Amino acid sequence: MRNPLTFLRTRLLERLAMNSFVASDFHKSAAYWRKLVRLDPEHPGVHYNLGLVHMATKSYEEAEQAFQAERARQGETPPLLNALAELAFLKGERMAALDFYRQAARAERRPSKEGQLLESKIALCRDDERFARALTARDDFEAGCALMQEERFDEAEEKLQRAAEADPTHFLTRNNLGVIAMNVQRDLERARIYFEQADNLIDHPLIKANLRKLTHLEAEEQRT
Repeated sequence: MRNPLTFLRTRLLERLAMNSFVASDFHKSAAYWRKLVRLDPEHPGVHYNLGLVHMATKSYEEAEQAFQAERARQGETPPLLNALAELAFLKGERMAALDFYRQAARAERRPSKEGQLLESKIALCRDDERFARALTARDDFEAGCALMQEERFDEAEEKLQRAAEADPTHFLTRNNLGVIAMNVQRDLERARIYFEQADNLIDHPLIKANLRKLTHLEAEEQRT
């Protein structure tokens, strides 16, 4: 039987690591995941999530090691295969990304937004020119996010729009454009267009939360 104290500490570290990741405090998140690895290296998802943190900080070699550790323990799950594809994509390894996206699509096994998104990524990776454009979109997205933090929203919007045009699969770009339209420009109609474009690509809790906030603001606007 599992030690109850170990179970409680595992749950606490997992929550702290997730909260730090959501807050974009990636170094703190990595520290919590490493503690969890030492406490319970067989815990499902611990190596996978540590890999995501490393990927967010562009520590690609460490991300690869963490993903392979997860693979050895949990097998080739769809989220892991997708993460390996994203890692290869970020490293500019088009054929490796294509192979992992194909594996992830086969593992999906059911019609879903995620499956459709994977097929779109497969099509993108088949084309060298489209792949190269999508890589530049990642740089524009990161620059746009940095400009948003500096509250330079006009410049951020320009970067994000360029990223959205270069990579039609990048749902977070569309989400962030929606955030600017909703929170800064107060253009609720444009915000809905962007959020719905993002939501059509994937079911993501951040996008769903923004859509709920937008619906509330729309209702308030109609009452005034």
